[in-house]
Amino acid sequence: MKKSPVTLLQEIQEQPGLLQALVDNSNALFSTLQYPKKNVTHLVAIAEGSSKNALEIAAPFIETWTGLPLSVYDPESLEERFAVTDLIKVPSQPTSPAFLQNAHYIVVSQSGETASVLSVLDTIEARISISAQTQVGLSKTLSMVAITNNSDSTLAKRYGNILALGTGVERSIAATKTMTASLMLLLLWGLHAGHASSRISTEAFEAIRQTLAQAPQCLGSLWEETARKQTIRFTRKLMEVNHFVLLSKGPLVKILPEAGLKLTETSSNIVYTDNAESFKHGPKVMLSGVNGAHPNTLYIVPRHKETAAGLFKDLRAHFWINPFQENEALAFENDRVFFIRFENSPPVPDSVYEGLSLKKENILLLPPSGGVFDSLFLALVAFQLISYELAILKGEDPNNPALEKAVTD
Repeated sequence: MKKSPVTLLQEIQEQPGLLQALVDNSNALFSTLQYPKKNVTHLVAIAEGSSKNALEIAAPFIETWTGLPLSVYDPESLEERFAVTDLIKVPSQPTSPAFLQNAHYIVVSQSGETASVLSVLDTIEARISISAQTQVGLSKTLSMVAITNNSDSTLAKRYGNILALGTGVERSIAATKTMTASLMLLLLWGLHAGHASSRISTEAFEAIRQTLAQAPQCLGSLWEETARKQTIRFTRKLMEVNHFVLLSKGPLVKILPEAGLKLTETSSNIVYTDNAESFKHGPKVMLSGVNGAHPNTLYIVPRHKETAAGLFKDLRAHFWINPFQENEALAFENDRVFFIRFENSPPVPDSVYEGLSLKKENILLLPPSGGVFDSLFLALVAFQLISYELAILKGEDPNNPALEKAVTD
């Protein structure tokens, strides 16, 4: 077995304090920040990897608080849109596509040196500048907020409206503290932007801010001795195959791509993620397995009663021939079904427990969740720990030396 580095685990365990500091210092952090102007009609967010995952999780909250629709892109998707625009260019129309106009940009790069992000920003600036020369009223400069963990980076030096993550050096390949810090800053930015525009009252602002402040407080219990042993027992059951299917319902669906990325980065697993409802319309065929081998199928159970009931209803459609009949036979056998739930989530129904012949070790119990933000951060960090423990149990290096990453500070 390879010697297991402690870097990743250390960085996972730094998160409660770092996230708490971001919330506690948010008023000072945001006091000089520029927010979207009145002529802004929508938000365009740009990032890659874990940064993009953080944006996808935060997007529904930012839209609700600011009242502005938000589109999340990776740089390649934007380049593809530009290529289509150029192919169907209409004479006398602006060089910049309509979705770039009257936009406020949110850019997240943990290193501040992501080449593809910087390149696409160059392209956007060039297109907007050219259009502004021929179209009255178009601004020549980008309205932007940028989030980075490197205050000396190209991104930080180029744009003045910067939010610094301040997480300290992150050396592990798998982004942990910079990812959750990015998520927290994005949520705080949306909240402050909504308050600055008077869309959110001061009373509502403080109430939401207090709810956000509670989220880091429940994370430390994940690596207390009893919880750590339970996580290791649960993770040991996942060792036999390196194919995963991650499913949930409601806001927790948004954390699944990041959970899958952690499983891939730490021990080279192949991961498929989906909404439980969408999964039953075709993709569920992968649960039948190949040559008797099934993927590890993990259901993340929400704390909300109605949402959890919907998840279990979808699950029956994944496995049962007729999911609406209590004693109907399974469509196929599968012994690799697992659940991750909070202490205050609805329990797995007896019909599902017995029908799938579940064992106690197939259910990982997380601390109780006080609300949606608790749930998101608890689930994200739980998957970080599972990914770490899985690599260690397999005798692999969870920092995955086959990958490279710019160390950010």
